[in-house]
Amino acid sequence: MQVGKTQVMKSKQQLLLVLLPPLVFLACMLLFFPFRFRFEFDFDEGINLIKAMMTLDGFRLYSDVWSDQPPIFNAILTFWFRVVGMNVNAGRVLVLGFSTLLLASVMDYLNKFWGIVHAIFGAILIVTLPFYTTLSVSVMIGLPSLTFAMMAFVGMTRWHEGQQLFWLVFSATFLGLSVMTKLWTIIIAPLFIAGIFLQIKNHTSRRIGVQAGAKPLFIWSLAFILVVSVILLVLVRPDYISQLVDVHLAAGKSEAMQSFAARNSINLYLKDSLPLFVLAFPGSFLALRKKTWNVLYLILWVFIGYLFLHLIVPNWHHHQLLVTIPAAIIASIALGESCVGLTGRNRGSKLVTKEIMVGILVLFAFLVYQRFPPFLRGFRLNLPNLSGIYEDSDQPDYEIIAIIRNYAAKTHYIFADRPMYAFRTGIPVHPYLAVITEKRYATGEPTQEEITSILEDIKPEQIIISRFDFPAVNEYMETRNFVRVDNSPRSRHYVLREIYQEP
Repeated sequence: MQVGKTQVMKSKQQLLLVLLPPLVFLACMLLFFPFRFRFEFDFDEGINLIKAMMTLDGFRLYSDVWSDQPPIFNAILTFWFRVVGMNVNAGRVLVLGFSTLLLASVMDYLNKFWGIVHAIFGAILIVTLPFYTTLSVSVMIGLPSLTFAMMAFVGMTRWHEGQQLFWLVFSATFLGLSVMTKLWTIIIAPLFIAGIFLQIKNHTSRRIGVQAGAKPLFIWSLAFILVVSVILLVLVRPDYISQLVDVHLAAGKSEAMQSFAARNSINLYLKDSLPLFVLAFPGSFLALRKKTWNVLYLILWVFIGYLFLHLIVPNWHHHQLLVTIPAAIIASIALGESCVGLTGRNRGSKLVTKEIMVGILVLFAFLVYQRFPPFLRGFRLNLPNLSGIYEDSDQPDYEIIAIIRNYAAKTHYIFADRPMYAFRTGIPVHPYLAVITEKRYATGEPTQEEITSILEDIKPEQIIISRFDFPAVNEYMETRNFVRVDNSPRSRHYVLREIYQEP
């Protein structure tokens, strides 16, 4: 009985140690990262927010509101806004919750299969990844998709350990949710299928039979296909499934996107993570020598993910997380084993020399030296000020918001190619023009004729041009007599002269 109580106490202590770093990260981000005062971290924030606003207004994605991304994040964000209210920071806190859950999943895996020291190293490596803190509070779909994928990975490792049906379905469900948040994690599905097949092949006796042995593979595949199919049929609908793929293929062939890709390759974004990938090599070696075969999922994830990012056009800064997160987990294995080995607590399982372990920790020290200054610069220790004003470079954008609100009572519609302006002011936009991404613009959608027709129909009283050149909009403003009312270096804000007031 005493042994049982001791085990329970130890389990509780381990759980606390696993949960503590993610919770500390959550608290530090909430209190000391100045995301509340940032107008927009990325144009994608405004795009995701306006889609949620339009959904709440009764419009449907794909048929009414153009979207080239799967619907799960929009569905979650819309539900979240119904519960807590619709504002930018509510959306950012939601993504921060995903980031915290991702850290907890990583630490749970590392602690279970390697130890708490490895788990702590894993948390440190991930939170100091380039852009990780910013992406943790950006209303974007990449990090939530990777959170679901990591939960699917954890579920798969648990299934391999105990062969429980629950974890098999858990893994398939969350990978389906991940793919239906952002399609890029589809690269993980073949890895899981191969892993299940090898498990069956190596552990199924002849007496069980091929059909019974293939049952786990059938169940996982069925659950995954069912989740994806239901979401596609119900939330996307058959007539609009091609919208998720066509624009990406077409934009990748456009001259503008090819030019951007030539200047911004994935290697450019990954250069700051080079020490991390170097650490992943001994981590992979140690894991395979110890026959912890589930690490193969992570190794192949990094390798295939890297090849995938080379194929897609263009690459953005947030794409790097697809490969740096699994690489960080592998690297933490090398760091944890080296730390434990040098302290003498695990002498019996040393697989590398003392000199190599010292070298691994020296490389970690270099990584800390390289990554911690930019990581710490993102925080403001003079906070927490949960309300108030924070001086930053976004002041011109807030000035435009003030002007928009000044004319809001006389504005029925607004046109803005940067949707954050419409979302923050709540002024209606036409659903077909609500989302204009770089890829959509590069493919010639919406056409100038479509823009002219819509503008003639809704007759917007305010127009803001920030990102793209629209000849149709310029011609419309000339015929309607608009006047520019801002001095922003980033955007051009025009108001119909009929409602314009001299300052």
